[in-house]
Amino acid sequence: MPAEDRYEVIVVGGGGAGLAAATAAAQSGCKTLLVERRPALGGTTAISTGLVSAAGTWSQRCAGIADDTPERHCDDMLTAGQAQAERNSTTLTRLLAEEAPATVDWLAGLGVTFGGPFPSPGASRDRMLVPLPNAGSYIFHLARAFRRAGGVLRLGAAVDDLIVEEGRVTGVVSGSRRITATRGIILASGDFSAHKALRHAHLPQYDAMPAINPHSVGTGFELGLKLGGEILNGDIVRAGQLRFPPPEGQGSLVTRLPPHRWLAEPMRLALKHLPKALLKPVTMPFLATYLTPDAALFRQGAILLNAAGERFTDETKAPGLAVSRQPKGQAHIVFDAHIAAHFDTPPNAICSAPGVAHAYLRDFRRYRPDLVTSAASPEALAQALGMPPERLSASLPEGWAPGPLYALGPVRPAISTTMGGLRVDENLRVLRAGGAVVPGLYAAGSVGYGGLVIVGQGNNLGWAFTAGRRAGLNVARDQRNI
Repeated sequence: MPAEDRYEVIVVGGGGAGLAAATAAAQSGCKTLLVERRPALGGTTAISTGLVSAAGTWSQRCAGIADDTPERHCDDMLTAGQAQAERNSTTLTRLLAEEAPATVDWLAGLGVTFGGPFPSPGASRDRMLVPLPNAGSYIFHLARAFRRAGGVLRLGAAVDDLIVEEGRVTGVVSGSRRITATRGIILASGDFSAHKALRHAHLPQYDAMPAINPHSVGTGFELGLKLGGEILNGDIVRAGQLRFPPPEGQGSLVTRLPPHRWLAEPMRLALKHLPKALLKPVTMPFLATYLTPDAALFRQGAILLNAAGERFTDETKAPGLAVSRQPKGQAHIVFDAHIAAHFDTPPNAICSAPGVAHAYLRDFRRYRPDLVTSAASPEALAQALGMPPERLSASLPEGWAPGPLYALGPVRPAISTTMGGLRVDENLRVLRAGGAVVPGLYAAGSVGYGGLVIVGQGNNLGWAFTAGRRAGLNVARDQRNI
């Protein structure tokens, strides 16, 4: 067997969890291979907002927050997830809370610059952090640290199967190559939101809704299930939030900035010290693309119209599923002059990032004019949107204020992440349905949710990095097959 096909640790997947796992293992002195089926690293992490939450970080200490603790963070998460408490893993919730601060400080040590901490819904202390200039910073700095630690990357290579010898997972099959791992394999290939069969089996009502990451094809789940693994909470999903498309042909400026410290550190200082008005040219296009329109917009009377000019749902009751079933899976938010005035000034924002910025109608008109349509009459609005005038007119509520009408959009829903994960123990080892360990096999990130029900901003990505790092450290200590 060629020398390059024998490693101590193999990581399947090159997103946030996989890179954290591979880097932690390589930094522990293990000869580590990371296999990624795509031609580039990043996964869902690279297209996310990048928010992470942790209690007791260096960022909090610098901000004078000295009374936050992992215990408080754990309590906040368990409280936020009370509706599904009987299905949540308290053990993994506690693991996330306890290990997240060290993970975030480890990322900072690798070169990731964070802005914050910021408040977030359900958090009793400001603990949410944002990577600067964008989530690509995680990928850049983790990949660099992995290479510096001697790690080997293999891009554009799918893992087709696992090698099992005497009951233990000892390697992977990738095309015509058999690659062995003397310590273990870590599955970190993302969720199954773009795996049609798994999604239909667990979430059939979302068949029409696209995944935010069309490359989340469930490789780790297929591999784990073959060896007797079990998916827990497969019917729980974070999906249906309405989002605006990015500007034609590009993302916002924030998403295109290079992830270098010479740029990130001035951004951190600007977030901390400059008036928020001066940051609007940078933050507004980002807010209008990556954040969800506030539900208050619909509670105030805004409606959703499909391409036929028809109102098709009660907008106040999680309309994402209904939008996904419309032509092109999209709709426009339509409202009158009274609602427009209400959402044109503080405190009534259309989109908000608490503690960072708020986007009002005037901000959309200035920074994302491609999303705003206004017209003096229903007929003119229908013509501008390409909708049948008579149907649009018939869809408008009685009693709307006279004057101009407005439309924002289109808006499209997507599956952000499926919350079902392979059953794992507190060491991130994959377990069979009966609870027995699959020797040599670990799972991290979305593959290894393991019964964890995550609620609260910054905790999903916090789990990706925390579970990845812990899995990498744990497999590096696995001496049973050396």
